[in-house]
Amino acid sequence: GIRWINEGKHSGLKIFNGILKQGDARNNQDYLAGENMLRPDPERKKVLAKNSNRGFSNTEISGQKGVEIAGVTVEYHFPQTWGMRFDDAYGVYDIHHNVFLDKGNQMFDRHGAGGARSLGFSGLDKGKLNDRGNQLKVHHNLIKRTRQNAINVAQEVYSNEIYVDSWVVNSFAVQPSRENGLVYDNKIFLTGYYACGILWADRNLTVRDNFIHMESVRTMINPPNEGRRLIETWGEQDVLAGMRVTNYGKGGQERENLSYENNIILGRSRKGAEMRGTEFFSDYSVKNLAFKNNIVKVMATDTLTTNAACVDTQGAFNDRSTHLPLYYKNSELISNICNIRFGDEYGQGSNHQFINCTLTKVGDNPNYHTLVFDGGNSVFNHILLDCEFKNGAKYNDVYWRDTHSLSNYKIQWTLTLNTNPGAQVSILDKNGDAAFSGTVGSKGTLSLPLTQSIIRPVEWSPGGKEKPVEHKLLYQEEVLWPYTVRVEYNGKEKTKTFEMTQANQLNMLF
Repeated sequence: GIRWINEGKHSGLKIFNGILKQGDARNNQDYLAGENMLRPDPERKKVLAKNSNRGFSNTEISGQKGVEIAGVTVEYHFPQTWGMRFDDAYGVYDIHHNVFLDKGNQMFDRHGAGGARSLGFSGLDKGKLNDRGNQLKVHHNLIKRTRQNAINVAQEVYSNEIYVDSWVVNSFAVQPSRENGLVYDNKIFLTGYYACGILWADRNLTVRDNFIHMESVRTMINPPNEGRRLIETWGEQDVLAGMRVTNYGKGGQERENLSYENNIILGRSRKGAEMRGTEFFSDYSVKNLAFKNNIVKVMATDTLTTNAACVDTQGAFNDRSTHLPLYYKNSELISNICNIRFGDEYGQGSNHQFINCTLTKVGDNPNYHTLVFDGGNSVFNHILLDCEFKNGAKYNDVYWRDTHSLSNYKIQWTLTLNTNPGAQVSILDKNGDAAFSGTVGSKGTLSLPLTQSIIRPVEWSPGGKEKPVEHKLLYQEEVLWPYTVRVEYNGKEKTKTFEMTQANQLNMLF
């Protein structure tokens, strides 16, 4: 392989063409960063902790700037290895038109600086220019297979073709830089044990025009603890997810200005495996996340598969009433099993808002429900605004699979009121509660969402104690229309009562 470790003032390293191929050594089981791996398990764990499980990579470059690598083919198979590893990188890196093939099917540990990655950057926080706005580009590469991660923490990742065949939890196709990341025009294919397409950032991430195709497989023989590719005895397994944002523990990690636009996510789940088109965590610290103009289609290929959905509204384990809104806009959600799953065992979020989305049912799977509430806790303040339900999908087709009585969602529609600029407007729902009060602006148009109804489990009662939902296919619907609008202008007044079961426009000019 190639190893360039130098803290001196060097730049302009270029590597073009050629093949770097790991040989038939003993698969680095005997040595891990100089330590013996074949010792009793407690001693082995100490070794892993001490050395962060680092193995040997085809290419290692440290402390350099101005690096370009193109036209190189990399083949590797060791348990803990990277195809290309860049430590303490700074300045411009341009990694393009390379081919990577991971032939391994074994890993000692997925954590730390080891793992098995096609290419990536480490130690950026200690380098001259860290990953909060780096100048690292990875593009037009073909990753024929990776058993764990493909590309990590480059600022600009585009026009790559990536195949993930996951052998461990959290096998990522693309992990963006922490700030100002651009991930676009990539083609990503996911299968295996626990693979995810595109991950999150701290702030200012743009993910657009990507194609993600997921095909689930069942790796477990006797769930939950036998037959896995890497034995871990916790949590959900055999999971595929197209796009993901996660806040761990009690939450509070800052994520801000994350944009996902014009992407296509397709998936087929089988044999009871779990599939999530998107899994975005809501939290009090997740701000301005928008999923816009996307197409997501998730299908179950058999009746054994029930934990699959186009969107899974996860969230941090804290006070869910503090969760800030996440927005899904102008997107198509197509499924034969579930269009929106409100939470699961991994996370349950509140205040996910769907605006001008189309929810479509396909096929005749007997387990299909448009909306499913899951995860064991109450989640609420979800909104579906100006959404269209097609081909058998229904706004009130809800399955309270595993949830509590405070769970709810609102069906809303946009009211557009045309009147005189400066007019005073008040709107009351059917109960006499104020829905709006204010002044019309200079354009003479007022546009606002009004609630058609709030849908809850039958176990809910005003001021009642929270309890598990037992009647999983029943619901109660609180209807808030008809509304009454009163408009005052220059001493004159107009009043009108109207329905709110679809987007509505009223003209009340003086």
